[in-house]
Amino acid sequence: MKININYKSVVITFILASIIISLSLFPFFKIHAQTCNPDKLQPVRFGQKDEVVKNLQACLIQLGYNLPAGATGYYGIQTKKAVKEFYSQWYQGKWTGIRIDNRGINEIKKRLSLKSEKNKKQKE
Repeated sequence: MKININYKSVVITFILASIIISLSLFPFFKIHAQTCNPDKLQPVRFGQKDEVVKNLQACLIQLGYNLPAGATGYYGIQTKKAVKEFYSQWYQGKWTGIRIDNRGINEIKKRLSLKSEKNKKQKE
């Protein structure tokens, strides 16, 4: 006895089932806008996981630094790289990116303020 399998139908069924399952799971993911609040910036360090880190990440993203995963709230490799790049642009000396101190926080606030002023002037 020979069984005929229509592979095209199997592939189409699989693709449609995958789409339906993906769409049914979508509401379980919370998607929030990642906003930066300069007033809540605080020193943080590698390995830290909380809302303070999430805010720092959102501010770095707003300043144009690359954090592909977005503001996750975890100070991992991507945040370390962004902080290292940030410090390398203005701080004289070596910086590993394993933490951001008060000097860095003040510089971020200054840059955010300048960016905000520039955006206001462009809108006028």
